[in-house]
Amino acid sequence: MRHIGNDNVQVIWSEHWREYRTSIISSEFADVVICIYPLAKNNLFRIRIIQKENLPFFGPLTDNIIVSGDVLGVLVRETAINAARALRSKIDGYR
Repeated sequence: MRHIGNDNVQVIWSEHWREYRTSIISSEFADVVICIYPLAKNNLFRIRIIQKENLPFFGPLTDNIIVSGDVLGVLVRETAINAARALRSKIDGYR
């Protein structure tokens, strides 16, 4: 989990077949939640992006994308950093 100022990005790993419910972990302060779901045992992962407000695009990952485990770490990290930047861009007077 990365927390910068008033924004909060959470990364959740879920091995359950049901969608992650943000009420499971107290995430009332989470503005963006990146959920990772392993798909069987084939080194593929489905990504869900849950956001509280309308934000500018932040990637490289998008909602419901499927990625290989070979690039998962780098893409999740970059997406979390870019999500935090998108959240900060909404702050009045932020430069």
